[in-house]
Amino acid sequence: MTEPQDLAEVLIAAGLLDRAAVEGEERAARRVGICLAAQLLSQSRITAEALQQAIAEKTGLKPANLGQMAVDQDALREVAFDLADRNLLLPLGFEPRAEGRVLRVAMANPLDTGAIDEIESTTGVKVEPVLVSAVELQTAIDEHYRGLITKLIPRGYALEPQPGRRPLFGGDENTPGSMEALTVPRHRLEDEMAPDLKLRALVDLLIRKGVLSEEEYLDELKRFLR
Repeated sequence: MTEPQDLAEVLIAAGLLDRAAVEGEERAARRVGICLAAQLLSQSRITAEALQQAIAEKTGLKPANLGQMAVDQDALREVAFDLADRNLLLPLGFEPRAEGRVLRVAMANPLDTGAIDEIESTTGVKVEPVLVSAVELQTAIDEHYRGLITKLIPRGYALEPQPGRRPLFGGDENTPGSMEALTVPRHRLEDEMAPDLKLRALVDLLIRKGVLSEEEYLDELKRFLR
């Protein structure tokens, strides 16, 4: 029997999902531009615990606690937010090895060779995957990249009302004691995102707000393909 090599085959072999279900979720994941693990979790087709256990049994990797690990900002700068977000992974840091320097990357799915290859091709170093819960990663990716993307720099404390000043914490320009802040973009999220993901994000937002329906969107796509 062929040994399962990717997440889909691992889940099928573990009896967590049948092939038809996995293939359907793979198609849905490709449509929205996320990895299979993220798609399955978003649809509650599998729990993060079951996902982690199946992968651990396949890879032999011991699940790690992300809260006990340091995250190096130099490593974050080497991996785009878009890549990390859609593949549920977080670069932890560079470490020396006998065979050369490696980049340790926390991953919900260390079997994701596509994501690993992309990181290795852009950083020029080998990736050493670390198995971490998808739930932990979803929170940590937002937290760590948010600090990298923008930085608030205080601009002083306004003891007296000063026209034109924008308070940082409530009040208005006439509120004594308001502090203003300057938001300095350091790593713009939209600069990292592929155009198709930007478009999909816009369409999803319009659908959620009720401006259009999924059916109307698909009908319009079909019209352009004629």
